[in-house]
Amino acid sequence: MKMLMALFVVVLVGIGFSTQSAPAAAAIKVAAVGDSITWGAGASNQSTNSYPAQLQTLLGSSYQVGNYGHSGATMLKQGDTPYWNTPQFIGSKNFKPNIVVIMLGTNDSKPWNWQYKSAFISNYEEMIGVYRALNSHPTVYINLPPPAWSNSYSIDGTIIQNEVIPMIRQISTDTGAPIVDANSSFLNSQSLFPDGVHPNDEGANEIARLVYAGITGQPAPPPVPPTINGTALTRTGWTASASSSSGSDIPANMLDGNTATRWSSGQGQANGQSFTIDMGQARTFTGLTMDSATSYGDYAHGYKVYDSNDGTHWSSAVASASGIAYASCYDFLYVTFPAQTARYIKVVETDSANTWWSIHEVNVYN
Repeated sequence: MKMLMALFVVVLVGIGFSTQSAPAAAAIKVAAVGDSITWGAGASNQSTNSYPAQLQTLLGSSYQVGNYGHSGATMLKQGDTPYWNTPQFIGSKNFKPNIVVIMLGTNDSKPWNWQYKSAFISNYEEMIGVYRALNSHPTVYINLPPPAWSNSYSIDGTIIQNEVIPMIRQISTDTGAPIVDANSSFLNSQSLFPDGVHPNDEGANEIARLVYAGITGQPAPPPVPPTINGTALTRTGWTASASSSSGSDIPANMLDGNTATRWSSGQGQANGQSFTIDMGQARTFTGLTMDSATSYGDYAHGYKVYDSNDGTHWSSAVASASGIAYASCYDFLYVTFPAQTARYIKVVETDSANTWWSIHEVNVYN
């Protein structure tokens, strides 16, 4: 009888009646394959604001997004920089992805590359086959490349629209690979591509949202506005100054109640740039907002906040942040800290970015 009971216990343990928790499910791996648009050449911070980085933020921890963009890459094997010959192509395969998103074709439109256009469809379909043959058996998505406008890279927007895009749509029909349309979505959005080719932070965010919808079948979650605690202080009599300005984009515009005006640094963001608010008298406050509104990507990418009673002697930093991603703020920064009582507030930029530092409105809260 004792032997039978022992065997019964062994069987129970063997079929899973264990006190140990089950291992966490492995993250779904997404390989973003492409050129400098994928890599993030137009982003203010490539590591946080490229489209794959923003896609990672949207998808969350159940996914792992790999950025396998290579600047100048072509789909054409006879192009000047074939993606086939890049370390990113090797890396994307070794990544063992569950999902592959290919966005190539922009650099193929250069005249010296497009002379080999007769091989574009066959090369593209071959690459889809290579990825599908991986042991991880990924689903391959085709991301239509964005439009291109006047640029210094010899990329031909007319060829992209009239030849590359129709060919890629044919490839989708031939192979059954689903399309993510990052082309028609941007036909009237030239402002998101400052150099005519590469998306800025907001443009990269829009691409990320399109890819999110494509691979999940659900719309990307809308930006969640921060919950602001307290009441905005009346700004009557307040003044503002800054370390630099651009033309009519003066510091006073941050306090005029008009989001159509702004203060701008007039130069790329750099450590040490600052603006100062003089509230006229000591006030108690627990937070502030910096709204960059339609100056997309011009939010402070890192900051420290100080206060003072005389404008000369400053406190230690009461709040700070660095490496801020576009997808975490959408051009609106809300900074909170323990209650302070002071007359002056100074915000100092601590990171660097190609974009200017622009603020349309500053409010202080208690």
